[in-house]
Amino acid sequence: EQARQANCKSNLRQFGVALTIYRGEHNNQTPNWLSNLYPDYVDDRSLYVCRADRNGGRDRPRQAFMRRRPIALSRSRR
Repeated sequence: EQARQANCKSNLRQFGVALTIYRGEHNNQTPNWLSNLYPDYVDDRSLYVCRADRNGGRDRPRQAFMRRRPIALSRSRR
């Protein structure tokens, strides 16, 4: 838990530094999206994903495999 917290603090600190540099180079404006900091100000995309996120930054969990039930098709007999 302490390692995860330290990693999170480090990532936030790096975003703070990146935002400070960005604002210094863009007349004190902030980017519309934090993703606009990549790759010029943040060079590691993994900073955008919290290590505690079980979905790895995806909006849906990744499934090792998907179980699908077969669809029963009815045939009309003539």
